[in-house]
Amino acid sequence: MKSFEFKLSSIDKEFFSGKVINLDIPAEDGRLGILADHADLGTILAPGEIRFTLEDGKEQKHDCVRGFFMVKDNLAEVLLG
Repeated sequence: MKSFEFKLSSIDKEFFSGKVINLDIPAEDGRLGILADHADLGTILAPGEIRFTLEDGKEQKHDCVRGFFMVKDNLAEVLLG
């Protein structure tokens, strides 16, 4: 499966930066699934859990209270508030 770059951070701390094969985020309108070559998108995040799978198949999770998500040119970024 094709991978893409993912960055997860707050204003003062980086929680993750690396390649992932999928990403599942809690958006205001429901959960969003992101794969490589996803169309450009920006949205406000809702409270919930961010889940992503690394290239080696290991899954990781991170809690989200609020934040912003953007994907463009195979780079997905979450900025937590």
